[in-house]
Amino acid sequence: MSCEYSIDPEANLIRLRWTGDFRIERLIEKMGEIAENEDAKPGMNILGDYREAPWVGEVGEMSDYVDYCESAREERGSYRSAVLLERAEDLDLVAMFDLVAKQRGLEIETKGFLDEESALEWLQGGE
Repeated sequence: MSCEYSIDPEANLIRLRWTGDFRIERLIEKMGEIAENEDAKPGMNILGDYREAPWVGEVGEMSDYVDYCESAREERGSYRSAVLLERAEDLDLVAMFDLVAKQRGLEIETKGFLDEESALEWLQGGE
Protein backbone atom coordinates (compact mmCIF):
# COMPACT_ATOMS: atom_id res chain seq x y z
CA MET A 1 0.00 0.00 0.00
CA SER A 2 1.32 3.42 -0.88
CA CYS A 3 0.09 6.97 -0.80
CA GLU A 4 1.14 10.06 -2.69
CA TYR A 5 -0.08 13.41 -1.45
CA SER A 6 0.03 17.06 -2.37
CA ILE A 7 -0.96 20.21 -0.55
CA ASP A 8 -2.50 23.17 -2.38
CA PRO A 9 -2.70 26.11 0.05
CA GLU A 10 -4.52 28.34 -2.47
CA ALA A 11 -7.28 25.75 -2.94
CA ASN A 12 -7.23 24.92 0.81
CA LEU A 13 -6.86 21.29 -0.23
CA ILE A 14 -4.85 18.21 0.66
CA ARG A 15 -5.00 15.50 -2.04
CA LEU A 16 -4.15 11.89 -1.29
CA ARG A 17 -3.95 9.06 -3.81
CA TRP A 18 -3.79 5.54 -2.39
CA THR A 19 -2.81 2.34 -4.21
CA GLY A 20 -2.68 -1.23 -2.96
CA ASP A 21 -4.56 -2.81 -0.06
CA PHE A 22 -5.78 -0.03 2.22
CA ARG A 23 -5.31 -0.24 5.99
CA ILE A 24 -6.48 2.22 8.64
CA GLU A 25 -3.13 2.21 10.46
CA ARG A 26 -1.41 3.48 7.28
CA LEU A 27 -3.99 6.26 6.99
CA ILE A 28 -3.23 7.35 10.56
CA GLU A 29 0.51 7.29 9.85
CA LYS A 30 0.09 9.29 6.63
CA MET A 31 -2.14 11.91 8.27
CA GLY A 32 0.45 12.32 11.02
CA GLU A 33 3.14 12.82 8.37
CA ILE A 34 1.00 15.40 6.55
CA ALA A 35 0.32 17.27 9.81
CA GLU A 36 4.08 17.82 10.14
CA ASN A 37 4.27 19.45 6.69
CA GLU A 38 4.51 23.23 7.04
CA ASP A 39 2.08 23.75 4.14
CA ALA A 40 -0.69 21.85 5.96
CA LYS A 41 -2.90 24.30 7.85
CA PRO A 42 -5.89 23.78 10.14
CA GLY A 43 -9.16 23.66 8.24
CA MET A 44 -7.75 22.36 4.96
CA ASN A 45 -10.16 20.07 3.15
CA ILE A 46 -9.09 16.59 2.07
CA LEU A 47 -9.68 14.75 -1.20
CA GLY A 48 -8.75 11.11 -0.68
CA ASP A 49 -8.67 8.90 -3.77
CA TYR A 50 -9.09 5.25 -2.74
CA ARG A 51 -10.26 3.94 -6.11
CA GLU A 52 -7.12 1.79 -6.49
CA ALA A 53 -6.91 0.83 -2.82
CA PRO A 54 -9.44 -1.73 -1.64
CA TRP A 55 -9.98 -1.70 2.11
CA VAL A 56 -8.87 -4.96 3.74
CA GLY A 57 -9.60 -4.17 7.38
CA GLU A 58 -12.45 -4.74 9.80
CA VAL A 59 -15.24 -2.22 10.32
CA GLY A 60 -14.24 -1.90 13.98
CA GLU A 61 -10.85 -0.49 12.94
CA MET A 62 -12.62 2.63 11.75
CA SER A 63 -12.94 3.70 15.39
CA ASP A 64 -9.12 3.86 15.50
CA TYR A 65 -9.22 6.58 12.85
CA VAL A 66 -11.99 8.42 14.69
CA ASP A 67 -9.78 8.27 17.81
CA TYR A 68 -6.89 9.70 15.79
CA CYS A 69 -9.09 12.52 14.43
CA GLU A 70 -10.22 13.29 17.96
CA SER A 71 -6.60 13.51 19.15
CA ALA A 72 -5.70 15.80 16.21
CA ARG A 73 -8.79 18.03 16.60
CA GLU A 74 -6.91 21.19 17.53
CA GLU A 75 -4.25 20.95 14.82
CA ARG A 76 -6.74 20.01 12.06
CA GLY A 77 -9.71 22.22 12.94
CA SER A 78 -12.99 21.99 11.04
CA TYR A 79 -12.87 20.62 7.49
CA ARG A 80 -14.52 18.52 4.82
CA SER A 81 -13.14 15.20 3.63
CA ALA A 82 -14.26 13.77 0.28
CA VAL A 83 -13.53 10.09 -0.28
CA LEU A 84 -13.33 8.81 -3.87
CA LEU A 85 -14.32 5.17 -4.17
CA GLU A 86 -14.50 2.63 -6.95
CA ARG A 87 -17.59 0.78 -5.73
CA ALA A 88 -20.94 2.20 -4.62
CA GLU A 89 -21.12 -0.56 -1.96
CA ASP A 90 -18.31 1.16 -0.05
CA LEU A 91 -20.17 4.48 0.32
CA ASP A 92 -21.86 3.12 3.45
CA LEU A 93 -18.49 2.78 5.21
CA VAL A 94 -17.80 6.47 4.65
CA ALA A 95 -21.28 7.40 5.90
CA MET A 96 -20.68 5.29 9.01
CA PHE A 97 -17.39 7.10 9.72
CA ASP A 98 -19.16 10.46 9.30
CA LEU A 99 -21.88 9.44 11.74
CA VAL A 100 -19.43 8.23 14.39
CA ALA A 101 -17.30 11.39 14.01
CA LYS A 102 -20.37 13.59 14.48
CA GLN A 103 -21.47 11.57 17.51
CA ARG A 104 -18.09 12.34 19.06
CA GLY A 105 -18.48 16.05 18.33
CA LEU A 106 -15.78 16.27 15.66
CA GLU A 107 -16.10 19.13 13.20
CA ILE A 108 -15.43 16.93 10.20
CA GLU A 109 -17.85 16.41 7.34
CA THR A 110 -17.05 13.27 5.39
CA LYS A 111 -18.78 12.10 2.24
CA GLY A 112 -18.07 9.38 -0.30
CA PHE A 113 -18.11 9.92 -4.07
CA LEU A 114 -17.69 7.85 -7.21
CA ASP A 115 -16.42 10.76 -9.35
CA GLU A 116 -13.86 13.46 -8.70
CA GLU A 117 -15.86 16.36 -10.14
CA SER A 118 -18.71 15.88 -7.66
CA ALA A 119 -16.23 15.50 -4.80
CA LEU A 120 -14.46 18.76 -5.67
CA GLU A 121 -17.77 20.61 -5.98
CA TRP A 122 -18.79 19.41 -2.54
CA LEU A 123 -15.44 20.37 -1.04
CA GLN A 124 -15.93 23.89 -2.36
CA GLY A 125 -19.15 24.23 -0.38
CA GLY A 126 -21.67 22.40 -2.52
CA GLU A 127 -24.32 20.06 -1.21
